[in-house]
Amino acid sequence: DSSDVFIDERLATHYGIEGFSGPPGAFVQTPLQGTQRGGVTRQGAVLTALSYPTRTSPVKRGKWILGQLMCQEPPPPPPGVEGLPEADLAEGAMSIREILAIHREDPVCASCHVRMDPIGLAFEHYDGVGRWRDDAYGIPVDPSGELPAGEVFADADELIDILVADPSIPRCMA
Repeated sequence: DSSDVFIDERLATHYGIEGFSGPPGAFVQTPLQGTQRGGVTRQGAVLTALSYPTRTSPVKRGKWILGQLMCQEPPPPPPGVEGLPEADLAEGAMSIREILAIHREDPVCASCHVRMDPIGLAFEHYDGVGRWRDDAYGIPVDPSGELPAGEVFADADELIDILVADPSIPRCMA
């Protein structure tokens, strides 16, 4: 989590940060109060790297936070596990949350997805390149969730508060 970011005019526009001022092409320390930004988990580069070319990936985002920030890497998927049905996502027939819920009905899949999915879904307000959005394919984004230990959060801000308080993160990052 952080209260400031170093950005240039182009990145300020991408992030939707109004009132940016600085020399052309220069990165300037900029406060983030009143924005949906802050910390490594909400950087455009990280959000883009943890997406597919045509859509976000709550699974990739959740897995990365578990593995890289918390040192709780989930095991690889078992052989024969299918990916998510892209047609349902592209047409807006179901939200990614609904599709992942169906995937978790398989107990083998649920054992890992119950940990990854809530974390990744908290960042669904950020599209595949890290821009803010209120809906995905016409379906309103629901970033709320519950972690396996029972912590409940309404959005990425509240999840980040939970993560910041987790003693495994500084130890893992170091």
